[in-house]
Amino acid sequence: MPKYEMHKKYLYKAPGRQIDKIEYSGIVDWDGLYALISNFFISRRYIFTETSNKFKADKIGYHYEIEMEAWRKVTNYFKYWQKLYIRIWEKELVEVIKEGQKKKMYRMRFFIEFMPALETDYQKRFEKSELGEKFRDWIEKYLLKREIEFRHWDSLYYETIALRNEIKNYLNIQV
Repeated sequence: MPKYEMHKKYLYKAPGRQIDKIEYSGIVDWDGLYALISNFFISRRYIFTETSNKFKADKIGYHYEIEMEAWRKVTNYFKYWQKLYIRIWEKELVEVIKEGQKKKMYRMRFFIEFMPALETDYQKRFEKSELGEKFRDWIEKYLLKREIEFRHWDSLYYETIALRNEIKNYLNIQV
């Protein structure tokens, strides 16, 4: 599990919806998979960054932990976040003959965890006073509740599912 949490105070995360993780063991073109993930976000106007890339050794071997995040401003009040946590074990370089040519790929085990989040009031307009914060809470609870749940959260949720399905298709896992 990732050791970090979004530091934003007002963030909506998966209300009643579990975004599953992908677990995979086999031969992977890692560069192609990484390009697929980054191109997915860039094509949807997200700002994409790899926030952490760690190599760790422990008693049973070594593993990599990669954290990626992408965000997009949707309106002056809403911002979409997509976080991915990838953990890789038993990574070893292998040569595979693909379409008559030798290609370097990796045999590995990994899982990818998807963590979408919807940030509200990302410009901090209402945080100047305690009254402003209470007013923001009231607006989000009563006036914007339907818009948050049905317009923004659903859109974010289906983008996450689309990314998951593209990765599964790339890895030839049944969707």
